Amino acid sequence: MRARIRQSALISAGLALTLASLAGCVMGDPEGGNRASTDKHVYVSYYWAPKTISLIDTRNDEVLWTYEIPVGKKLKIQFENSRNRLSDQIMRWGVGEPDGRFIRLDNQMPVPSQHARKLDWVLRPVPEYPPDAAAGTEGG
Repeated sequence: MRARIRQSALISAGLALTLASLAGCVMGDPEGGNRASTDKHVYVSYYWAPKTISLIDTRNDEVLWTYEIPVGKKLKIQFENSRNRLSDQIMRWGVGEPDGRFIRLDNQMPVPSQHARKLDWVLRPVPEYPPDAAAGTEGG
């Protein structure tokens, strides 16, 4: 009887670990995106890696959109097919906490198709501190 309880407990623990690891793979937004063809891109700005993201029209090298991600924040970008005949696709984006599971994509703009655009990013000069941390570093 005791062996059967141990075996059942081990199976339950193994199942719980498996489900927990799968939830980590499926949920949330890892930096760089979800490594699938969903056209989702995720960037995080750190003290030693503050990022500025630009969307460029590759037909004429025009910068269509630029965003300086604040240090300590995560930017999520999602491209979707447009329902409007005037644009090929829609870019939706939002900013949130780096450890946040989901980010609301409250902003959007029409963009060219994936064949006529590219996302580019650069690092800003380092270190860069968030505004609230910079106030505490003065005078020392």
